[in-house]
Amino acid sequence: MQDLYKNIKFKVIMIIAILMIQAGYTQIVTTSSSTQNTQHEDILSQRSYNDINSSNAKLLATTGATTLSDQLLVNRWVNQNRELISYNPTLLSTTNAIIFSGFVDGVNFNPVRGYNSYGYIQRRYSLINPTKVATNLVIRRRFQKKFLKEKELILNYLRPDNPIPEGERQLLILSALEKVINITLENEDY
Repeated sequence: MQDLYKNIKFKVIMIIAILMIQAGYTQIVTTSSSTQNTQHEDILSQRSYNDINSSNAKLLATTGATTLSDQLLVNRWVNQNRELISYNPTLLSTTNAIIFSGFVDGVNFNPVRGYNSYGYIQRRYSLINPTKVATNLVIRRRFQKKFLKEKELILNYLRPDNPIPEGERQLLILSALEKVINITLENEDY
């Protein structure tokens, strides 16, 4: 048992001595003000460095392709965002909003002041005939609700902070105006 203990003690001392010698090779501490250009290879870590370098070489192509595709996606996103936030100030002017909303729910229907949808409904379902006043009021109210809904849609399309591309904005406004005309003409197939 004594020999085994001495043998283990000898091995531990040898391992500590080897580690200290290795540490001396990997780090040289200079006490003078001059530096010494020496090159010592870290034998224990060299395999890890080689693995890191081979992994970096393998991932270089993948990283380059990913970076390129990311840049293309960023450019596409910037262009789409620019398209969504740009608008035609003439189309979105308050004058056009007043004209569109006046066409939808204005009460005029004559050549001097203009022809408006709700004015046409008021002329068609007049309150002059006392026997049909209640019926005509209900009909007018039904049309007025439909017109107000379309007016809100048009004014929503005309908001500058609404992110709609310009071509789609114009198409949506025109389709809403077409729906107003179909409602006015009582063409229920819209």
